Amino acid sequence: MNGMKLVFHDEAEFVLQGEEIFIGREPTNHLTIPVPQLSRHHARIDLVDGVWMLDDMGSTLGTTVNGEPVRSPRKLEHGDLIVFGRTVELKVIETDGDHDIEDG
Repeated sequence: MNGMKLVFHDEAEFVLQGEEIFIGREPTNHLTIPVPQLSRHHARIDLVDGVWMLDDMGSTLGTTVNGEPVRSPRKLEHGDLIVFGRTVELKVIETDGDHDIEDG
């Protein structure tokens, strides 16, 4: 199974590991993004049967993938653009463990 990571606009990376990842501005989240537009517990990513699924946790400003609001768990795919709270953009990149998988 190939892995996945989230890449911020400044090229910082967060590798998806484990079975669940909580995202928000609180430091208790696995991925803490301390900006006021994010809710304390904004979203979560779960590994379900080998597939990474993103869900918004009732955040105030929402989560979108490729411009579509996330209203229920949604499969993440290589190249997806996630936006948290209308301001934080991350790109989903599939990896083979050591290298990014190239588009093409």
